[in-house]
Amino acid sequence: MIGLARGELRRTRVAWAQLGGVVAFGALASVALLVDPDVGRYVVATGWLAHAAWDLVHFRARLVVPTWYALGCVVVDTFVGVSPAR
Repeated sequence: MIGLARGELRRTRVAWAQLGGVVAFGALASVALLVDPDVGRYVVATGWLAHAAWDLVHFRARLVVPTWYALGCVVVDTFVGVSPAR
């Protein structure tokens, strides 16, 4: 939503990259729902860490969202990704 409001998604390449991210993270979430719960927690953790990397790319590229927002998401996503789920 932020990228849309800032007009960043008008760039065709950026829009396709965002769509690819939605599909990839959605597929990962779907896999987490379909596998054994003990395996699923690791799939979800992998998704959070992958999303932290995704946010880091946005931070370095200064695209789609403000840099402070992307960096905050990197921190939160990493923290959640390495937190033990029981």
